[in-house]
Amino acid sequence: MRIYFLYDQKLLAKLSVCAWKVINPYLKSTVPDTDAVPGASIAVQTYGDFLNFNPHLHAIVSDYILELVCDETDSRIPIFDDWY
Repeated sequence: MRIYFLYDQKLLAKLSVCAWKVINPYLKSTVPDTDAVPGASIAVQTYGDFLNFNPHLHAIVSDYILELVCDETDSRIPIFDDWY
């Protein structure tokens, strides 16, 4: 698969989105609340040149799931479902 990432670097962004789509439901499955929000920061790293090109991800993932509750009297920012 490395050869595809080497010649089409736009795929690297899709790689990080793919990782998030795996991490997000996995962490959400650990809590009963459906409004829980996991946190992560995913960075794409490329290393090497043509012969040893090595794309990979570095991720910092929250150890806890945040539960944000918003109603009419709450001043916190609401959660949007279309962030990714």
